[in-house]
Amino acid sequence: MNNYIVGYNPVSFILCFLLDNVKIIDVTPKYNIYDYHLSDLYLKPSADLFSFLSKLEIRYTEESYMAYFGFVNRIGPELPENFVEIYNLYTRGKSFVEDEYQDQINQYIAYVSINNKGPYESYVYLIKQLEKYVLENNLFIEGSLLSIEPGVVVLNDGDSLNYDRLIYTEDIESLDQILKGVSIKDFIFKHYYPEDVLKLNLPLHNKNVYVCENKSEVDLDMAHITHQILYTGKPYFKKTYYGDRIIYEATKKIFKKEIDGNPILYDYETKIVKDNLDLNKICGIDLVGRLAQCYESLTIKDVILRCGKLNEKYYNDKKIKNLSLDS
Repeated sequence: MNNYIVGYNPVSFILCFLLDNVKIIDVTPKYNIYDYHLSDLYLKPSADLFSFLSKLEIRYTEESYMAYFGFVNRIGPELPENFVEIYNLYTRGKSFVEDEYQDQINQYIAYVSINNKGPYESYVYLIKQLEKYVLENNLFIEGSLLSIEPGVVVLNDGDSLNYDRLIYTEDIESLDQILKGVSIKDFIFKHYYPEDVLKLNLPLHNKNVYVCENKSEVDLDMAHITHQILYTGKPYFKKTYYGDRIIYEATKKIFKKEIDGNPILYDYETKIVKDNLDLNKICGIDLVGRLAQCYESLTIKDVILRCGKLNEKYYNDKKIKNLSLDS
């Protein structure tokens, strides 16, 4: 059975571990641990995640930390009045968003700690273990995609792979460019924005991630107090502390060599989902991932649940339906 996953990232690693007879087609030149294929770079507690970690024989505990907030040039642990509405508007372009997204704006953030590691370190450890599983079991094929046609994936080197079932984990905009014979944009505008003739793009806008060296006195102190600070009114909206690094997230490009006195080591461009569509399948291709499904609050729990449904579908032929774009 020729089942493939498009994309080499944390989501595809989870899929490879939980699904049988699948291989990854690596469509990116290099995997980046700072990318956001999931909603956040920490592990949110859930029964499904605990079960998943048990399968991996990973020891864990449930912990929490106090988040800080930057508002009107002040930083503190108290949630300022109207901060949630302003933060939503600042990041998503609207004041009312799903409850899952607002979980990250709480004073206390619950997370799963692996081997007594911090929230970000635990996330990195888990993803690295899953990637190790993929590599040791030779579950990937190197190559970049030229196009996807019914039943065939065409690679840039001229090779092609016939597939029975295909899972796409990268961003939906890229899929729209390589999927031949159909327009995902037309489908989404027809079904999700039928009366909005001004919509010209998919509901995604730019998000820039900057990895900096922690050098400033303020941040060296704050790194001992909290793991993240959420901001409004700054060029960035979130700051995450990770060892001797700081990860900044911004909706606009920052044209400087340093941020808050912290030298920029490198940056990475990804996307934020403005309107959740929660797509599952287009043109017979299953979608899994934050930017594939257009679901900003996608967590590891959501991916695990999707795997359960895909397992039932992929390995029970009586329930398989090859839906067309317009179905």
